[in-house]
Amino acid sequence: NSKQKPKSAIFCFFSHSFYLKDHQYEKAVDCYRQIADYASTNAEKAELAFNLALAQNMAGDKAFIRSAATTSEIISNSIVRDFALLSNEERDSYWQHFKYYLPVCNWMMSRDAADYGRIYDNILLAKGMLLTIFTDIQKAVKASGNRSIIDKYNELQGLREAFSRTYIQSERLTLWNRIEDTDREINNLLKTGKENVKWTEVKNSLKDDEVAIEFTNIPSLRQLSDTSDYYSAAPRYCALVLKKSYTSPHLVELCEEPQFDAIKSENYYTTDSLYNLFWAPLRKETDKARVVYYSPDRYMSKVALENVPDAGGQVFSDVKRVVRLSSTRELVNRGRKHTFKTCTLFGGICYDMDRNTFIAKNTTGRMVRSFTSKNTRGTLDDISPATLSEVQDINRMLKDKGIETKIYTGTDASERNFKAMAGQNTDVIHIATHGFYWADDHQSISRIQNALQQRLTNNFNYNGEQFSGLLMAGAKLAIDTVAMPQNTGNGILTGTEIENVDLEGTDLVVLSACQTGLGQVEPIEGVYGLQRCFKKAGVRSLLMTLWQIDNEATELFMTAFYRDYLESGSKQHALKEAGRRVRIYERNEERVFADPYYWAGFVLLDAID
Repeated sequence: NSKQKPKSAIFCFFSHSFYLKDHQYEKAVDCYRQIADYASTNAEKAELAFNLALAQNMAGDKAFIRSAATTSEIISNSIVRDFALLSNEERDSYWQHFKYYLPVCNWMMSRDAADYGRIYDNILLAKGMLLTIFTDIQKAVKASGNRSIIDKYNELQGLREAFSRTYIQSERLTLWNRIEDTDREINNLLKTGKENVKWTEVKNSLKDDEVAIEFTNIPSLRQLSDTSDYYSAAPRYCALVLKKSYTSPHLVELCEEPQFDAIKSENYYTTDSLYNLFWAPLRKETDKARVVYYSPDRYMSKVALENVPDAGGQVFSDVKRVVRLSSTRELVNRGRKHTFKTCTLFGGICYDMDRNTFIAKNTTGRMVRSFTSKNTRGTLDDISPATLSEVQDINRMLKDKGIETKIYTGTDASERNFKAMAGQNTDVIHIATHGFYWADDHQSISRIQNALQQRLTNNFNYNGEQFSGLLMAGAKLAIDTVAMPQNTGNGILTGTEIENVDLEGTDLVVLSACQTGLGQVEPIEGVYGLQRCFKKAGVRSLLMTLWQIDNEATELFMTAFYRDYLESGSKQHALKEAGRRVRIYERNEERVFADPYYWAGFVLLDAID
């Protein structure tokens, strides 16, 4: 460092904890102030400012609000200026340390309504921050027009693909180091970096009859006792609300997470329990709005909040046009229009193939579309007739409207043909298959887990993106642990493979499979699952499912969705109409799919139109 920290300053930093222990809060504040000028990096400055705010709060010094604002500003500046020079892994490491500072800063700043705008800015910065930077770099590479940078990026993607395929520990370590070095080299060549989206930009993007809501966690921090230096921090759901007429965001406190956890999932869509927690407190904010844009936070992402009923049984999305977003910053780019001209469909997949046929094609109750030991009964081909009918019906519908289509069925609905779409700018991709996501409570899919275990055990970046995937042609061979050559796919298309496919020109991916909207919930950053992987691949919007979906109802839903989308040109209108069609469908004068199980789990993400 250009500034060498004197021993007295270092002593002050460590003595802070001793002063706190002895309840000498004012002295702890003095220690941090003495060494503040010796911080040379943004990381050091953020660390000092944050701890100063905590010490001031304990000392009863109202200056802690300003120190919290300073911490937020330093972290924001660090991301803008420093992250462009770091590798993906280095960014992740930095963010893992500092991301929890922002909710605590938001808690401190929530004491002053003048800081609500800064809190909203923090939310826009934090939600999906690593994903946003990842996609921004992809776009910057293409926009650069620099052949050497583009070639270097293609090399990086090749390394990532090779890393996902090899099981050998020494090879993976070598590839990992090369990935980090290449990633860092690209970022230094690009020198990307841009200002973060601000709440005022979101506000100005709204129309008079629209409202934007950022759900977030502003924790309830409580000192454990009058004599304690420690706090308990219960996650607390709050809403930051924007309208075009607002001079600053409105902050509405909702509930603590244990209240949410206490509601049984079977009551989500049959009682007003969730409505009372999340929508009822916002009634004054939403009553006069025609459109409600909302971005869920934490475990709200596992719920179709748009489809919960009020006390009268009326579903919220029947009253309002409700649009789910990964972040309300998506509204800033809402002017982009995408023409629906091309579509690629996968369905009627042959999962059980002869080994040699697979290698030749892949070198380089009610049935539900989820792979579990309960519904496969030794074969995966149980849903193939229905998914074949589904994609054939949709294909005919699209062709009649002049849409150019490709359809892959049987043994051709392969991992290789999916990856061949890279850079093809396909407008819509439709995949009707088995989907999977496993977690501690999803052990029934242990056969897939076993098939991928060796790959995952040696992974250096272990998260929910490897836990999610789609089954393509020949997947049963891998599930049955049939050995394959090193350069051959296995029919199990994992999230990490999907994110390495260039799908930037794709406007919509329809995942006609189970649990495709689920994943590992990473507080603040978002859901690590298929939705994240397709977004990293460059896809603009997704139609996903939040639970195991009924085979027949899904076929009905999907054909209704495309029929309306082709007529209305609106994904949101098509989603609502498809859900209505399923709900009113009659057989023998009985509405057989009226229960929310059959229709409420279909959700659109980032489909503003």
